[in-house]
Amino acid sequence: MDPGQKFCVVEKFDGFTCKVPKKVHQLGANGKFFFCSDGLWLDVDADTTGTQCNSKIGDGLKWSIGGEIAGCCGDDVGQEFVRTCDDSSENGECAVQPEENKNACCDKASDCVDQTGACKTAGNCFPLGQSGKLSYCSETTSLGVWEDPDEDKTFCEAPGCNSGIPFKFG
Repeated sequence: MDPGQKFCVVEKFDGFTCKVPKKVHQLGANGKFFFCSDGLWLDVDADTTGTQCNSKIGDGLKWSIGGEIAGCCGDDVGQEFVRTCDDSSENGECAVQPEENKNACCDKASDCVDQTGACKTAGNCFPLGQSGKLSYCSETTSLGVWEDPDEDKTFCEAPGCNSGIPFKFG
């Protein structure tokens, strides 16, 4: 480490704690991430290059991955969620090969990500995969999962799943 670098200080109940410079640290009751730069705390949302966001390796922060939120994703706890299109339904798939799966920064953990990397709202049908057939974005244990609309009456009747043509389920 450069001996001229200044540490950032965090005041705690029992004193002060120094934090390593040129790294992102999670602070406060809300768990927001900040970058320590030459003794100053910087909000990683102000980063325009990704350098600060990418300095926190292995903790879920991702830089400019697309979706609904630009810039650093995952630094605002409870507001941003890194989601991956990595599943499929009977009607479509995220990608032919797993390494082609798209990531996105979504504003809800319940969002599904489609094959283009767009965040899709749970409770609706959208075209998924190369076939363009409709799949239902289902909120399962608070995470969005793609489902076949034909699997459940609720899925079939959801917005975007029915084109207005009368149907009978079951």
